Parts: sequence; structure tokens; C-alpha cells
Amino acid sequence: MIKLILVLSLFVMGCSRTIPSVFIDKEFIPYVEMYKVDKKLYTGISKIKRINIKFNQTPKGFIGVCRIFGILTRTIEVNPDYWNNVSDNARQELIYHELGHCDLDIFRHVDSDSLMNAYTTRGRLFDLDKKFFIELLFKEHR
Repeated sequence: MIKLILVLSLFVMGCSRTIPSVFIDKEFIPYVEMYKVDKKLYTGISKIKRINIKFNQTPKGFIGVCRIFGILTRTIEVNPDYWNNVSDNARQELIYHELGHCDLDIFRHVDSDSLMNAYTTRGRLFDLDKKFFIELLFKEHR
């Protein structure tokens, strides 16, 4: 009986934890809002997962990373040196790419012309045909 009470009390205490708040650096908010509009257009759903987005030094060779810790904590980290030296299209493309990982759970690099292929990003795709690559991103999610 004591074991049952202990297990139930741990369950109740574990379930009553507050969910951590989400932090999105103000620089990224316009791009996240554009993403939500596009997501609604192509999927019918504008809500995104609970994702923090912040500036941080990324591992060598990376301009952005999606880190997933458990089921509630997802964080996108963006290299500030890259961000401060690229076009608006390159910024949008990077945020959409990382949200493809953190929000849409796309972890495989599919088509070489895909926004989710890490080697084709850096603004070049959106400069070619932004609408096409955004639509392709949400089709990959299905």
C-alpha cells in the first residue's frame, strides 16, 4: 500500500510541473510568423511546437542547429556571425530549414534541391523560387 501511495504521489507531482515558457529572440519573430502563415496555407495548421529560438555559436560548419531534449524542449540555435552577414532570403531559408527539423520532424536530407538538404541552403533556393521550395518543404512533411 505504501508503494502504491508513493508511486501515485510521484505521478501527481510529475504531472503538476509547469511547462517551461518559450523564448524566441525578437530578430526571429517575423520569420516565425511567415512560417506559420505558410504552414497554414499548405497544411491547414498554423500552430507550431514549443521551440526556443536564439543566437548561439553553432558547431563548426553549421549556421543553425535544432536541438531536441525530451518531448518538451526544442531549441533552434543560430550562428550570429552568419545571420548578421546574409540577405533576408537567406535568413528566412535558415529559419524554415531549422523549423523543418524542430517543428515538422524532418530529419532526413531528401532531394538535393530540397530546403531540408543542408548543403543547398544559405539563401540560394529562395533566390531561385521561394514559393516552390516552401511548398516542397510542407509536402516533405506529409
